Amino acid sequence: MIVGIIDTGINPSNPSFASVGPVDGYVHVNPYGSGNYTPGSYCDTVDSTFCNDKLIGAWGYLTVNGGDPTDTNGHGSHTASTAAGNVVTAIVSAPTTSVTRTISGVAPHANIIAYAACCTLSALTAAIDQVVVDQVDVVNYSIGSLGCAPSDTWNDFDTIGFLNARNAGIFVATSAGNCGPGVQTVGSPADAPWLTSVAASTHDRVFFNLLADMSGGNTPPPDDIVGRGLTSAYGPAPIVYAGDYGDALCANPFAAGTWTNGEIVVCDRGSAGRIEKGQNVLAGGAGGYVLANTAADGNSLVTDAHVLPAVHIAYNDGLGLKNWLASGSGHMATISGWSVAESPAIGDVMASFSSRGANQVIDILSPSVAAPGVDILAAAGTSDNAVWDLISGTSMASPHVAGSAALLMALHSGWTPAEVQSALMTTAETSLLDSNGVSPAGPFDYGSGRVDLSLAAQAGLVLDETGANYLAA
Repeated sequence: MIVGIIDTGINPSNPSFASVGPVDGYVHVNPYGSGNYTPGSYCDTVDSTFCNDKLIGAWGYLTVNGGDPTDTNGHGSHTASTAAGNVVTAIVSAPTTSVTRTISGVAPHANIIAYAACCTLSALTAAIDQVVVDQVDVVNYSIGSLGCAPSDTWNDFDTIGFLNARNAGIFVATSAGNCGPGVQTVGSPADAPWLTSVAASTHDRVFFNLLADMSGGNTPPPDDIVGRGLTSAYGPAPIVYAGDYGDALCANPFAAGTWTNGEIVVCDRGSAGRIEKGQNVLAGGAGGYVLANTAADGNSLVTDAHVLPAVHIAYNDGLGLKNWLASGSGHMATISGWSVAESPAIGDVMASFSSRGANQVIDILSPSVAAPGVDILAAAGTSDNAVWDLISGTSMASPHVAGSAALLMALHSGWTPAEVQSALMTTAETSLLDSNGVSPAGPFDYGSGRVDLSLAAQAGLVLDETGANYLAA
């Protein structure tokens, strides 16, 4: 199976893309023959050492990084290794700690062709056309419209390009978008029926930490709060609310000396990036950082490797914490170091950021399915650095489905892309919770449900659809 990744490029030196699996010893077979690479690609015409018998092709485009397919963002390496990366021992080197885990792509023995096209119109158009020429089996396209705007389905370059790919027998997975939890937020091209659009849910592994041992104030302090964070421990230390210093959102760097006792600073989520907020309070002298969710994000948490000890907490926990901080003085707290928990009860909760249906332009179910997209550990980095990172987004959910499709197509070589999509949708798990972790989620949250490969592989009835029928609809 050949998996095409249209994204920001790839870091070929990462062991996730080595010709021999570093953990399981699997020796990849190059369909072009060892030492030969996708005709016309960067590896065929410029630098053959960029590729190997697993990474069998890489395309660069002049409007993106001058035509060099090396990853410029980390996003492309992350999606590629999630879909089809080797079994590897991954080390996340966070600013204040590190973690080592054995990880694998969904289809670790598949070949990869990378298309470093994100994101210019000319490059993306060329890449979509090229996957058809290269006859890949599966494409992952974790790219969507600005602000999750709906498609002009019969005129947009990517929706029409991927209809051609579907007609050529190529399965395409795409991210549903990160504009949730509002309704009708699935963007383009995820709203086109010939792509499998993927929402993000949690899986059964989580990195967590605590805001603990709180004391002081004029009211009883909160009990220990369980949150998310991949950082070292810190404290006990004074704890304060950034809103009392003029910027509750911590949207801008605080002046040096704003805090002089290594305070733990509580920031509200929103406006600026989560990691950026930590950098902003660190500039002002903070020793630790608490990120409190908005009402819309509720209990939906993500793990970040912050520049200082930090913990991300739920909305209601944040309200209780800030109410306590508003009483009296002398507030103290401790941030615990990270721990790992694994349990089925942790999985199958929708991410608050995941775009929801209904479809904005066509009367079909969108998103198509859900897959893990929260705290996904995979290859990352830029400039061919061999690093790994935890990233969240529907961009991370989509390659789980691309890898799943590759396995199904290998098992059922006669299935069309529509039949693969049918198998994934008709066998999906529907017992998911909404992002509050309490209420049942519904079809506009998860589509047909969270993909279950163990059942999809055994689907007894699959439904096909043709390009002619799409045109006639």
